[in-house]
Amino acid sequence: MKNLFYLLITFLIALSAFAQGNNHLGIEIQNRTGFIIAHRGLMSHIPESHAIGGELTVYYQTKGKSEYHQLYKYPKYGVSFIGTSVGNGHILGSMFGGIVFGDFPFIKTKKDEFSGNIGVGIGYVTKIYDPVKNPKNSAISTHLNALINLGIKYRHYFSNGLYFNLGFNITHASNGASRVPNLGVNLIQPSIGIGYLLENVELKTKEQKIELDKKWKFGLLGIVSCKEIYPIGGKLHLIGNLSFTVTKRFTKKSGIEIYADGFYKTSILNDVYRDDTTPWNVIQAGVFSAYNLYINKLRVVVGLGAYVYDKFKPDGPIYTRLGFKYQINNHLLAVVGLKSHWAKADYVEYGIGYTF
Repeated sequence: MKNLFYLLITFLIALSAFAQGNNHLGIEIQNRTGFIIAHRGLMSHIPESHAIGGELTVYYQTKGKSEYHQLYKYPKYGVSFIGTSVGNGHILGSMFGGIVFGDFPFIKTKKDEFSGNIGVGIGYVTKIYDPVKNPKNSAISTHLNALINLGIKYRHYFSNGLYFNLGFNITHASNGASRVPNLGVNLIQPSIGIGYLLENVELKTKEQKIELDKKWKFGLLGIVSCKEIYPIGGKLHLIGNLSFTVTKRFTKKSGIEIYADGFYKTSILNDVYRDDTTPWNVIQAGVFSAYNLYINKLRVVVGLGAYVYDKFKPDGPIYTRLGFKYQINNHLLAVVGLKSHWAKADYVEYGIGYTF
């Protein structure tokens, strides 16, 4: 891992030279040191050592071209490349990945900045479950996995464009239950690093012209997905979800959504441990509420739901969602997200919504 850190230092020097020709570009390098969370009893044997890694980030510093730049205190958008141990080299090996992110300041002055960031990407875990070679890996069964990173960061800027940063990151890796076992990898990693940003980025102030429609809006949302269930090595099972949605926007940044969810999960129908799997018994119904964060045409959706009908209750009464919606036009939107039961992924959602 030390070699990786030295390699990132080399990249930082090279990219700093490139950055001098682009006054919107910033570069960061940081060390990440933390641990893996054993969020299930089946993972209690996995944590053995610290999760130590490095991160290289290249980002674009907005300067006010869009009204949303000023609304969010001139956020940064970019990509981070991470490489880290995962707390157990024998069972999990290491993890590498790329994350596309947005970094949004809470407090921003000339010298100091405190921000929150959210990112999604793809990660590669070097050691996965194998019934013969690696049977103790209850966390991950596929090399390629989706990554979600949530973090906060403090930056202190010096006069020459350099700055140092302190951060705190929660990183989740999962295949969305497309293959089991898939309890997922959850890392908590504080970070410390340095960065470089050109001084001649002028932040422009523009009059806000964002149109705000505060009417209640109604719509339909269709989701499709698939997942594997135990026993390991079985087939993929189709999942469908139809939701009636009610949306209300309160400010230029935020709003709420309420869903009436209907789920049809063939994985329940095919579970060998059920003795009463008629078609009606694989239907689940729930009520879901979410907070919406609006960033131009993109929405970040975070929420909590409860099943009101669930005959077998395989995962408890509560489900959660973290996802994104992109407004294609006034009526259509594209949806991708992760449905889970707390720290355990249920499946990845892909869908289309229609607003009346």
